[in-house]
Amino acid sequence: LLLNLTGGCKHPCTDVTLVFWPSVKEPFLSQYRCGPLLGSGGFGSVFSGQRLSDGLQVAIKQIAVDRVQKWTRLVNPVPMEIALLQQLSEDGGHPGVIRMLDWFEVEGRGFLLVMERPPHCQDLFDFITERGALSESLALRFALPSATFE
Repeated sequence: LLLNLTGGCKHPCTDVTLVFWPSVKEPFLSQYRCGPLLGSGGFGSVFSGQRLSDGLQVAIKQIAVDRVQKWTRLVNPVPMEIALLQQLSEDGGHPGVIRMLDWFEVEGRGFLLVMERPPHCQDLFDFITERGALSESLALRFALPSATFE
């Protein structure tokens, strides 16, 4: 990875950069290491990463403020995604939803979400794109992962 002039991580094979501003750079980089780009779409870019305290593999999602479609308030306005993931984490989580571990506001620019990154996982959209329509029993296993089906 290369550190660009704005203090961000840039994967050498892409033109997507995880950008840090002074208020976020130090707290973020003291806790996490940024890795290569995993993917990007209409709502942001996702990078691999590692939590320095224990080596946990994480996903780091960068969301530009102009890409946020729904807002709500915690202390300050935040994307609805952050509020819902935080509430879900406080309620003990759900086995079918990736947990948000941490988040940072890049003032006036956007947000960084640090999320768990279990091994051998795949985005549901990509899974369906590769395999086609899900059978009812398989779809239920995504919706109710702890249930048993015959």
